[in-house]
Amino acid sequence: LVLGLTSFLTSQVLVDNQRYGQKNGKGYYVYAPDKKGKPKKAVDPATYDLIKGALGAAPVQFEDQLYLMDADGLLAFIHRLPRDVRRVLLIGHDPGYFDLANELVDPACGSDELAALAEKFPTGALCSLGFAGTAWTDVLPGAGDLLAFVRPKDFD
Repeated sequence: LVLGLTSFLTSQVLVDNQRYGQKNGKGYYVYAPDKKGKPKKAVDPATYDLIKGALGAAPVQFEDQLYLMDADGLLAFIHRLPRDVRRVLLIGHDPGYFDLANELVDPACGSDELAALAEKFPTGALCSLGFAGTAWTDVLPGAGDLLAFVRPKDFD
């Protein structure tokens, strides 16, 4: 099983299009008014238009509740994934993704990437974890092999 908390190809596409954060005003999200008229962060639909080519024929499902979900909620979602799904890519926002990645990775791997992951999960980062199990319920704290951790600054 492979769990990606973003995608290397996806990240590269977004970096190429200068869509790697809100500092430049072209991030992954837009602000839309909520029911009371206050600005609320929402996923920018144009982001998918940029990355769909990198995803190839992979099926895509939008789950708005995942975007700002905490680590416990994300793990519960992962545990409900169908057995026939072997790879999943979750795209969202911190702190849930940072917390989940650090919770799932096996601390014994001791790589430089693990140290970088423990420090910060910046916008546009890739964290890819592999799991030996055959069902998504086998995704447990400390059971993930850190396959990759790449940050936008690593593309420079």
